[in-house]
Order: sequence, then structure tokens, then C-alpha cells
Amino acid sequence: MTDRSRRQFLQSAIGTPLIGAGAALAAEPQPQVIGSRSPVKDAIRTEVLVVGAGASGVPAALAAARSGAKVILLEEDAVPGGATVDMFVSMICGGPVVGICAEMMAMLDRDFDLDNKQGTIAEGRWFAPSAYVQAISRMLRAEPNVDLWCSAPATDVLISEGARNRVRGVAVRRPGQPSQAIEADVIIDASGTALVAALAGCECRYGTEARSEFNEPLGPKTASDAVQLCTLMLLHQRLRPDAQIDHRKLGGSMSVPSHENNAVLHWAGTVRCSDTRSPFAIAEAHQEAIEEVEKIVDYAYRCGYVAHMAPKLGVRESCRVVGDHVLTVNDLIRPERPDDTVALGTYRLDSWGDSHGGAAGRTHLELTPGGYGIPLPTLFARGFDNLMVVGKCLSAKHLAQSAVRVQCIVAQMGQAAGIAAALAVDKQTDLRALPVREIQTHLKAMGIPL
Repeated sequence: MTDRSRRQFLQSAIGTPLIGAGAALAAEPQPQVIGSRSPVKDAIRTEVLVVGAGASGVPAALAAARSGAKVILLEEDAVPGGATVDMFVSMICGGPVVGICAEMMAMLDRDFDLDNKQGTIAEGRWFAPSAYVQAISRMLRAEPNVDLWCSAPATDVLISEGARNRVRGVAVRRPGQPSQAIEADVIIDASGTALVAALAGCECRYGTEARSEFNEPLGPKTASDAVQLCTLMLLHQRLRPDAQIDHRKLGGSMSVPSHENNAVLHWAGTVRCSDTRSPFAIAEAHQEAIEEVEKIVDYAYRCGYVAHMAPKLGVRESCRVVGDHVLTVNDLIRPERPDDTVALGTYRLDSWGDSHGGAAGRTHLELTPGGYGIPLPTLFARGFDNLMVVGKCLSAKHLAQSAVRVQCIVAQMGQAAGIAAALAVDKQTDLRALPVREIQTHLKAMGIPL
């Protein structure tokens, strides 16, 4: 079968166009239902499988592909982008903006700038969510080693059990059809919900831990199930030339105008979700947030603005996978970066909804000068040889996660994971056997100044 006919088959099977033609395919795939520990037959095969095409998943796929690996990138939504697109989290926060994230920001500055400030990549800039879709799609199309599958949610995992379990792949749901198996040498969970890790049975954390567990300088005395608040984002757009809006009357937590106030990105309705692991609980919180912003939307309309609601409620925190190292506040304030650093962060503790470093009275704790380091072992899922977790579900405590969950930092995590995955494939070795200095060398060559 030719590459073209393979792509036509996959497009009809998954129901969505694919980007790229490089993923290595095995025998002709046949429809089948896959159980979590069932033998795999007629599976589509690739070298690296990335689940989630968001702020960490896209850099992971691009880095793995540029390092020579064949990659399939799965996305449950109809388009790539993740939270920047479907939650309107489209303002760059924190830093440093480096590597693949900087490439994307440069493209956005060049082609989609709203503020007429080309060449000024900095915190406080935001872009239309649709601009992210176009920029990410362009970057993925330029990599022949990446196949993007949209509207392709992973519904199950394929496990090989042993001294250290291996996730051999996932099953993808196709509406009205049996599931399709995809196998890979290395799996990167960039879902934002720890979907693959949870299905595989990885140990996960949820809620706020006690300060004493890791002898941290901040945090509550007792643990709880509370996680960070969720926010419904609005994008206000000027409809009339004479329209004026008073930001003091918008409500919510903050708003950031674009050029001459023609559009305003607005953190509008902030609510607590009873359990951000549950789609039903998120939907209930979403409805509460919609009710909360109704007066804001009405006010904006009277001022001559239309308010576009984000399709999804912004969820800052879900479960966090337990890795070989659990990132804590102590890691963010240590005087030197660890030797196994693979990502940098300069963002503050920003835990919405509590007084231990969050929006309700931010605690200013001096973090490592010049940026703290995120160690490679935080990306390895404990007990699994070939599974990494990147993004807001990395191995971290609640407060530390609040500092490293932002786009520019999770993009570095993804880039590091992608490089590690490609090296493991090339060397035919487990992730933990890779020399960290080799990963760091590749990261530096790709624009991350460790």
C-alpha cells in the first residue's frame, strides 16, 4: 500500500485529516476492540506516541520528530492547541520563553500580532486562540515525521506487565466503529488529565498536601482534597467604533486589553470544582461559571462589545502522577539547579484559591535566582519503563505545580521528553538508562539554555 493510500485509509478510519506522513505503520490495521491487557493484533505502529496536542504535547512531538523518531500525536479535540484554544488560555505567563515555545511565539508575533509590538516576546502578550491553531498546524505540517490525529481520544491502554510495566500503546475510539490500537516504543502523556498514566494504573496525587510531608516552608498544616480554582475565560471584542468599556466594572480577577482596547482577554468567572478528575463535576462547575458571568456579558454588550466564551472551563489542576522525583517548593528555592535539570522556570507560586502562594493573597517566596530547574526524574512515571508525563500533571506537589503549570515551562518539559523518547528509540534502551547530559546537549542545541 502506498503512503497516500495509507493516509486515505487512516483518514477514513479516524474521521479527521492527518498532518504529516512520517509515522511508521505496521501491517494493514483492521478494526478491533482492545482491552487494557489484551494481546495486540493488526495495530498501527509508531516509535513515539504523544497523547495530547497542547502546550506540552506539541513540543514533545516536534522535538521527537526533529530528533529522528516517527511520531503519532493524538488529540481528543477537532483541532490542536489544547488549553490555549479551547480554554482561551492564550496569554504567555512566566518564563523563560525558549526553544520550540519561542519559535511559536516568533511566528505569532510576526503573523498574528494584535498589539503592533512585533519582536517583543514577553509576559502580558496574548493572541487570538485561532492564531494558535494556525501556528501549531503550520509547525506540525513542516515535520514529515509527525502524524496528527484529531478527534481521536485514547480510551484504553495496552500493558506489558513485568518488573517494570510497559505501556505498549493505547486504543483510540472511532465514533460508530471498534477501537483502533496504536503501539509505540515510548509513550508521552501530555493529556493534561494524566489520562494514559491513570488508565495504566500509575500512582497519582490529588489535592493539597500537608506542609510537613516534604518539610516545605509553605503549605497548609493538614492535607485536603482542594485543588486550584477553575476560571471561565471571556474574549471581549469591540463591535462599534465608538464602543468604550470600563475595566473596573468587568469583574472577575483580571483583564488584558489588546491594541487600543479593540479586544480584551478576561479572567471572568472563577469557581471551585468539586473534583477536576470528573467530567461531570467540571460540567457542573462550568454551568456555575456561566451563571456567574452573565452580568459581565450583558454589561459588555451594552458597551458595544460582544463576549466570546471559551468552549471549555479553564482547569488549572487535576491529578498529578507520582514520578521518580516529586517536585516540591524546596526544589524551587534551592540555591543551585540540580545536575539533571531539563527545563527552567521563572514563574511564581500561583495557586488560585488558597493563601499559600495564590491569587487570594499571593505569598512572595524568593525562588532560585535566574530560574529554578525541573529535574528529568519528575517526568518519568514511577513503575513504568517507557512512560513519561509532561504538563500540569507532572510529578509535583500542589504548590510546586502551581508555579510550573504555565505554557512556556510545560513546553520545555515536552521538548525534553520528546528528545529523551527519540534517544531511547535510537539506542533501543529504556528511558532511565539515557545519560542526562546527552539530553541536555540536545536541549541546548534546540534553544533551551540550561
